[in-house]
Amino acid sequence: MRLFEEIKEKSHMMRRAASLIKKRKINNTHKLYWAFLLDGSLGDYIVLLKIVEVINEACPNNEVDIFVPKNKLVFAKTVFWGYKGIHGYYPNRFHERYAKYYDFAIKTTHYSEVKYIAHNRVKKISSFLYEKLIYLKKSESYFSCGVEKDYYNFMMRCKFWGLTRYDAIGNGGILPTGNSFVKIFLDDKYKYDFYKWNSGKKYITTNYGIDMVRIKLWPKEYLEQLLAMIKFHRPDIEIVQLGGSNAPKLNNVDKYLFGKSFEFAKYVLKNSMLHIDCEGGLVHLASQLGTKCVVVAGPTPIWYYGYKRNINIVATKCKDCAGVVPYWYKRCMKGYEHPICMYSINPQYVFDRIKKEIMQQE
Repeated sequence: MRLFEEIKEKSHMMRRAASLIKKRKINNTHKLYWAFLLDGSLGDYIVLLKIVEVINEACPNNEVDIFVPKNKLVFAKTVFWGYKGIHGYYPNRFHERYAKYYDFAIKTTHYSEVKYIAHNRVKKISSFLYEKLIYLKKSESYFSCGVEKDYYNFMMRCKFWGLTRYDAIGNGGILPTGNSFVKIFLDDKYKYDFYKWNSGKKYITTNYGIDMVRIKLWPKEYLEQLLAMIKFHRPDIEIVQLGGSNAPKLNNVDKYLFGKSFEFAKYVLKNSMLHIDCEGGLVHLASQLGTKCVVVAGPTPIWYYGYKRNINIVATKCKDCAGVVPYWYKRCMKGYEHPICMYSINPQYVFDRIKKEIMQQE
C-alpha cells in the first residue's frame, strides 16, 4: 500500500511539473530560456553550478529550469539558491517533447552534452554563446565513453589530458569552467539561528558520513584519535560534528548538529576555522564558502576531485581505484575487509600535517 502511494505521489508530481513546463512561453526576443539536466549528489551539484555561472557570464539575460531526480531536489535547491535566472526545479527526465519550450538544453555529469538547440534564436541573441554550444556539441565524442558504465576509462582520459573535475564539465576548456571557485549564497533567514547557536568560541567541524560511499570513509576510530589530539593541544577549540539524523556520534566532540537544514549548515561551515572530512559533498560546500578543509582520500582521486587550497592527505599504499570495476564503491576490490588505502593513513601523520594550521589561529 505504501509503495502504491509513493508511486501515485511521484506520478502526480511529474504530471504537475510537465504541465508547468508546457505553460512556459518563449516570448522575449532578448532572453534565452534553457534547461539544465543534472545527476549526482550535493558535491556534484556544487561543481555543476559552474556551468550556470559561465552561461550567465556569456549571456546575462537568461532563464533556466533545473531538471533533477526527485530525491536530490533538496541538494539542488541548496546549491542554486540565490542565483539570478533560476526559474524552477523539475523532478522529471527531460523529454524531447519539452524541447520546444526552451532555446537549448545541456546535460552535465562529468562532461557536458548539448541535448537540444534552437539554432536561429540562440545565434541571434548571443552569437558568442551559440559558438560555444556548437563546439561543445562537436566535442562530445571525445568525452563520451559511456562515463556511467566506463567511469575509470573516462578518468584516465582526464588524467592524460590533465583535466580536473571542473575542467571536464567544460569539455576541456570549451566552456571556461577550470577556475574551481563558485559562489554559494546564504539565506539571511538562518543568520539569527546561527548566531543564537554559536557560543562565540572558535570551532572545527567534522563529518562521519554514514550516507557516503562506505569505501571512502576514514576509520571512525582514526578520526576520533585525531580529534583527541586536537583537543589536547587546543582545549579552547570546540569540535562540532555535522551529519544526517542517523549519523553515528563520534567521541571527543563538543557539539552534535544532526538533521539540520543545509541552509543552517552553510553558516556553520562558513564560520568554521577548519573542516575535517573525506572527499564528499560537505568538503565541496565548505571549500566554496571559504573554509579550508582537511581531506583524507583513498579510492577517489584528489587530482580530479580535490581543491589545491585544501590540505589533501592521500593514501600512499593504494589509491585511486574509483571506477576500476562497477562495484568499486561497495567493497575493496583487492578483497581487504578494511580498505588498505584508508587504514594506511595514520592519525598522527594527519595531525602533524594540520598542526601548524590549528596552532597559529588564536
